[in-house]
Amino acid sequence: MTFDPYESLPSRDDIKKSGAEDWITDAFKKQKKEQEALLAALGGETDTLKKKQKGLEGLLELPPLTPEDEEYTPDIFAAERKNAEKKKNALSGLVGDLEESRAAEKEMLKNLFGN
Repeated sequence: MTFDPYESLPSRDDIKKSGAEDWITDAFKKQKKEQEALLAALGGETDTLKKKQKGLEGLLELPPLTPEDEEYTPDIFAAERKNAEKKKNALSGLVGDLEESRAAEKEMLKNLFGN
């Protein structure tokens, strides 16, 4: 035999009588009182803190940075990239020359031996 917790739900009046309906409201009130007591102990006032909070609300919603806003950072690896590109171009030219000479030699051998 299984127990179904939804079979016999309490009525709205039973919930009100038990006080379960207002438990969250009571918890919020208690928390607010504790915060006020803590603020009083620390010397802060709620109005002052609310003003500070309102002043900080838009802080995270900054406009996007533009290139004028960003600081200039020099490219410290530009010379190295330039040298690497020169070496790459020189090697590709060398490989291209070797392939061209190989193709010419192959063509010459075909003509020489007739294959």
